[in-house]
Amino acid sequence: MAHSSELALATTGRMNPEMVARLSEQVRQIGSAWAGEHFCLNSSIETGELGYNFAPLLDDETVAATVRNLRALEAAYGCRVAIEAGPRYYTWGERWDDHGAMREVAEETGCPIISTTSATTCAQ
Repeated sequence: MAHSSELALATTGRMNPEMVARLSEQVRQIGSAWAGEHFCLNSSIETGELGYNFAPLLDDETVAATVRNLRALEAAYGCRVAIEAGPRYYTWGERWDDHGAMREVAEETGCPIISTTSATTCAQ
């Protein structure tokens, strides 16, 4: 599975178009059937990054933006995209935790969620 740790999948702004183009080229070159992206923010600007995944706000706008971004990435990558939680050091809402918000995205798009619980279950 192709996997990036630098793309801001959960941004309510525009994903970095240069990064999407580069990642799309790489995913297509290796012919990956799947790609994985973090449910995170990296930067609020088109270039540069925070240097590490930063957990997004947990609200309707973020969920809707993540659905939109995930569908755009599947089209750009030419394969299915799974989502994975990044680290969270502070809660940004009361409605969901990260996995609850990710589940909303998964139900809307049919994408899988990468989690250590799933990996452990599959290994057994």
